[in-house]
Amino acid sequence: MIQFEGIGLRAPEPYDVKYIFEWENDPQQWDSSSIVSSYSFHNIEEYVSNYDPDIFATRQLRFMIVEVDNPDLPIGMIDLFDFDPLNHRAMTGFYVSETSRGKGVCSRALIALSIFCHERLSLHQLSAVSTVDNHSSLYSLKNAGFVESGTLKDWISRSNGYVDAVIMQKVLD
Repeated sequence: MIQFEGIGLRAPEPYDVKYIFEWENDPQQWDSSSIVSSYSFHNIEEYVSNYDPDIFATRQLRFMIVEVDNPDLPIGMIDLFDFDPLNHRAMTGFYVSETSRGKGVCSRALIALSIFCHERLSLHQLSAVSTVDNHSSLYSLKNAGFVESGTLKDWISRSNGYVDAVIMQKVLD
């Protein structure tokens, strides 16, 4: 398990399916992501049972965020995707359960992920995209050492129009 200041990152387990199902189907997160439709419980079960931690083959990794003293109870999840080993970079996205928000969990998970990416994957940088109105996401990214590097105009479509997104980057070396 990857650890930083009481927060751990571990691979998904079969008993995590109910949490992943709930979080992936949270309509409040859909405004900040590219999710078009909900996932079935079966979809999530298949994903976890076929999970491949070889980022060089799959170009992505998912970790469950846990408290180190309670590793069987996930409090969120964090992903690496668009892994580019040639240019030593990847994107990240994350979700923290409503009951664990506002406690620095996300920032610590992002720092743990950054350390892992630098030390184990030899990545040079991580990046993330957040809508300009997702203040908690932007705060967590900034608190974990990410800096704003650009704005994507009208990037996310919502029922009431479009919203800009911010590109956040963290150089790891």
